Amino acid sequence: MTTSARRRRLRMTIASLTLLVVLAACAHDGEPIPLQSYTVDAAGTALTLYVEVTSGATVSAAVTSEDDDAVTVEVRAVAPTDTFAAVMVGESTSVTLDEPLGDRMVVDASSDRPAPEGDPITLRSSALAGG
Repeated sequence: MTTSARRRRLRMTIASLTLLVVLAACAHDGEPIPLQSYTVDAAGTALTLYVEVTSGATVSAAVTSEDDDAVTVEVRAVAPTDTFAAVMVGESTSVTLDEPLGDRMVVDASSDRPAPEGDPITLRSSALAGG
């Protein structure tokens, strides 16, 4: 192999590895997903966020903004790469607020819309009962 061919091969290898590192870093953060609903603890400072994700996904959440009127939360999920069937499951994750929620609205960052309060089972039961 000539020196020129070795250099080309080395550049291609470095470029491929760089691309893999960039893709892995992007995948680590996950994709924003819709917030189904939330509940708040008795102290008002912890929100439990409910989402639907592919079975085996890793879920994380963060408060992206908090002001006098609203708390905006973003939930992200990293789907497993070793599954073929996309079975959706309910998952929950939590975030801690700087101040109690009080009368503030919880906004889903993925849609910029208010999220419904309540656990998913109670919300579904209420919807099925027509209430």
